[in-house]
Amino acid sequence: MERWASLEEVDFSFNELKNIDESIRLLGDVKKVNLSHNNVTDIGPHLQHLTCLTELDLSSNGISSVQHWNELLGNLKKLILANNAIKDVSGLSRLYSLEYLDLKNNAIDTVAAVYPLGGLPCLEVLHLRGNPVRKVVEYRTRVLEAFGERSWEVKLDGKAPDDRERDTIRYISGDVCAFSDEVESS
Repeated sequence: MERWASLEEVDFSFNELKNIDESIRLLGDVKKVNLSHNNVTDIGPHLQHLTCLTELDLSSNGISSVQHWNELLGNLKKLILANNAIKDVSGLSRLYSLEYLDLKNNAIDTVAAVYPLGGLPCLEVLHLRGNPVRKVVEYRTRVLEAFGERSWEVKLDGKAPDDRERDTIRYISGDVCAFSDEVESS
C-alpha cells in the first residue's frame, strides 16, 4: 500500500475501463492520471480524494457530461477531454486552477456553450478543433471574447490572437474609445 501512496504518475490507458472505482483512492499523492482510450462515461465520486491531482487525461472515452466536475477536480491544472461527446462545458467553469484544457473533437456547437470557460482566471491554452462550433462565423474572435481583458493571454487551438482578432474583440466588447485612441496614436 505504501508503494501506491508514493506514486506520482499512473497510466491506465487502453484498459477498457468503464468506471473509476474506489481503489483509485490508494493513489494519495498522485499528480498525473492517464485514463485515455477506455470506456469511461462518468468519472464518479472517487477522483475527489486525489487532492494532489493536477493533470488528468480522459481523452477517447464516452464522456458526454462534465456536470459538477468542479466539485471533484478542484486542483487540476491540465485536463484533456479530446475525442468524447461533450456538448456542455459549464461543469468546468469553476476549475479555477485550470491552465490547459483540451476539448478537441467533441460536440460543442455554440459559442455560448464555451462562454462559461471565460471565467477561468488561469486558463492559457484551449483546444476546440473538431467541434461544430468551429463552423460559426468569426469563431475565434467570438470564443476569445468570452475571456474579456484576458483574451490576449489565451491560445485558442494552439494560436494566440492576432492583431485583427484583438481589434475586433476590443471593438465588440465596447472598448471603442481605447480602440480609436490606439488607432490615432499609430
